[in-house]
Amino acid sequence: MQQVKDSQLELVITSSRLNRLTKEANVQKNGTDASIMMVPAQGSFDLSEEVHYLTGLKVFLASSLWIPVSAMVISLFLVVLDQTIIATAIPCIAFDFNALNLIMWIVSAYLITQAGLLMLYGQVLLIAPTKWVYITAITLFEIGSLICGVSPNVNVLIFGRAFAGIGAAGIIVSILNKGSKSCPSNSIPSYLACSEQSLP
Repeated sequence: MQQVKDSQLELVITSSRLNRLTKEANVQKNGTDASIMMVPAQGSFDLSEEVHYLTGLKVFLASSLWIPVSAMVISLFLVVLDQTIIATAIPCIAFDFNALNLIMWIVSAYLITQAGLLMLYGQVLLIAPTKWVYITAITLFEIGSLICGVSPNVNVLIFGRAFAGIGAAGIIVSILNKGSKSCPSNSIPSYLACSEQSLP
């Protein structure tokens, strides 16, 4: 163990370096032992093969990430706004539609479809590209909001809220999926914790 400290050897394995070492070992196999030798840390490795992630404020200031991150935050804000805005509108809805007995369905229809379809969207994202699932979910959400806006009675309003919940589930899952693929593995828990803070 003291010999390892004295020689300051370091074993760094990445897929491309392991392939290169394997090729060198195969070349040496013809005349010498085929064991893989440890390489000193002072050796000249090409570090351009390593992946570097942006961290901190650079993530938001990078021109290539500013627009997608803003779009994801705004769409998540719309989902959360749609969940909470109904609390102030309930008295007016109950008075205009004369449907005090159906108020709980106005609130619950959105949340039931949203919670019920989260796992389904997770399975859809395994087979479909995240971009198209995200765009489809936003379209469904906006169609549901349009139905709510033009609803002539409370039953159509409940249907529109349920339809908007279908799109809201896809938006949430797509944002979490895309974000977890965009950041390094060791910071995924902190990303998920930050994105979940905006959800009620």
